[in-house]
Amino acid sequence: MVALVKFIHISSIAVWVGGLVVLPAIYAQLGASTDRGQHVEAMPRLQEAMKFTYVAVLSPAAFVAVASGIFLVFQSTVVAPWFGLKLALVAGLVIAHSLAGLTVARQSEDWHPNLTWRSYGATVVSVLLAAAVIALTLWKPSLPASILPAALSEAGALKGIFDQINPWHRP
Repeated sequence: MVALVKFIHISSIAVWVGGLVVLPAIYAQLGASTDRGQHVEAMPRLQEAMKFTYVAVLSPAAFVAVASGIFLVFQSTVVAPWFGLKLALVAGLVIAHSLAGLTVARQSEDWHPNLTWRSYGATVVSVLLAAAVIALTLWKPSLPASILPAALSEAGALKGIFDQINPWHRP
């Protein structure tokens, strides 16, 4: 069962990160089509490709990747500094995913120029984050515990943190 979930996890991460790398190329195509005067003909097709990629491919893959990752965490109970760092990098991928969604929403309503430099930046950030996650996962370095806050280095610490910020205390 765990092997199947690992396969699903790795496959969905590959699709998710692949989409995060490819989606900025569509932004660049949108900008390039306007520069060549093909804005009117190419824009609806590129906007539909952009929306489809984000809504039908990236978002479901991201959900499956995160959900299967959570399942695997509960199966292995990994508590190590490298794992906390990996989760921080995955949070960076989630932020990149959210920013891509905002860009897709803006581009679906109206065209905004100067997307070429942003597409390069988004691609580089996505590739670097994904490479760092893969490296940490395969390498599993022995990092000092001081790399993370003390509360995040112990099992069950998130409950204590949540209890401190939760305005609705349970009896």
